[in-house]
Amino acid sequence: MTTPPNAPGQGQPSGTFGQGGQNPDGHGPGGSGSYGQANPGVSGQPGQNQPGPRSVHGSGFPQPGFPQPGPAQPAFQPGQPGQQGFNYYAAQPGQPQARLRQGPQFGYGPGGPATPPSYRSNPKNAANAKRRRLIALVVVALLILGIGGYLGVNWFTSRNDERDAQAAMTGLLTALQAGDASTALSYLDVDSSLTDGQPLLTNDAIAGNPDSFSFNPSFVVTHSGGVFSQQASVQINGTTRVVEWDASEVDGSWKIDGSEVLGRAGLETGQSVQINGIPVGPGPLDLSVLPGSYTVASGLALLSYAPGQADFDIFTGGQTTIEADLIVADGVQQQVIDQVRGILNGCVAEKVSPGTCNWVLGFTNGHAVDGTIVWALSPDDPASQLTVPSSGWSASDAFSQTFPVRYQTTASGEGQLTDGSRATFDSYVLTRTSYFSLDLSGEAPVVKLVS
Repeated sequence: MTTPPNAPGQGQPSGTFGQGGQNPDGHGPGGSGSYGQANPGVSGQPGQNQPGPRSVHGSGFPQPGFPQPGPAQPAFQPGQPGQQGFNYYAAQPGQPQARLRQGPQFGYGPGGPATPPSYRSNPKNAANAKRRRLIALVVVALLILGIGGYLGVNWFTSRNDERDAQAAMTGLLTALQAGDASTALSYLDVDSSLTDGQPLLTNDAIAGNPDSFSFNPSFVVTHSGGVFSQQASVQINGTTRVVEWDASEVDGSWKIDGSEVLGRAGLETGQSVQINGIPVGPGPLDLSVLPGSYTVASGLALLSYAPGQADFDIFTGGQTTIEADLIVADGVQQQVIDQVRGILNGCVAEKVSPGTCNWVLGFTNGHAVDGTIVWALSPDDPASQLTVPSSGWSASDAFSQTFPVRYQTTASGEGQLTDGSRATFDSYVLTRTSYFSLDLSGEAPVVKLVS
């Protein structure tokens, strides 16, 4: 803005700065802020008392940090001749007119704009900003919906999977309780090597389950990955145990891990038994069995398993070896005694040193091989004192054992020795031990004199 020149026809104004005039701050004459009153020593004569920079509020110079004043007003009032004023904003004689750079107008001084400038955004930019905000809201909403949907789908899927896994567990236990082996096997995920040709995976093998098997339908379920581990309380013949079986989805259906369900019963070499009336063997065999109650029978006429050891229960998977002791059947003891007695009495009937019983009469010059020897036994019936072994019968030994019989023989009479001489015996007593073998694998015991 250019400072306006002095009005024509008014000449050079005179007088003290600020007296009777408008000061640069716009205060009226005699106002509390006039420079004439605040600084009476400042004269308007050229070259005298030129004002320096003012530091008091209300000076005519720009102050740092404050808004700039509007266009300056004349520092004198027209029509007052004889006064020479000094206008700081008017051009001085012989000096070019100065241009003052104006800052932004805020309406604080005269001549400024009535209101602060309006910084309005570009309508196109405003529309873009609104569109960006809308897009951001849509993206956030989609993310929330996506995450919520994902979590929701996973929750419902997990709940459905858990329900299906429990249904498979319930179906398996229900089939076992009903003695339905084929249905129970349909719920298992198991290798065919554990099921093919297995004689005990039949309805007949678990036919007793309806009277001995029960379970609690409330399960304890834990979930890891795609596997649901389920604990169930199972009772067989009054004994309760907790089983834990894993369920997983196989080809769209939920199955129970068969290796955790099927038990394994081993038969040793040569062993043939009956389990729940089903003949199995001879071993070695590794039999698969479903959970249930089982009774093992030897399948032999003369040997049977002890009643307390013949029954076993399968609750869950694992190896079971049929190690029950075989006991001799009733009546076998007497049959063995009769056979031993017959063998010994046959030796007594011979008149020489019988080869069957190996009753040798030895001397330094030989032993008797012929003669008229009369034999007697002490006690009279040694066989009556023998006891048939009650344990140690196994298929690996072909259900045979050897046992001793101890007794004394008394020889009287005359006999010929091996060197041709003859000898006379008068109640010659010798202590003997005879060994007999006993085979109980057949329908009747077989006894043989070994030595």
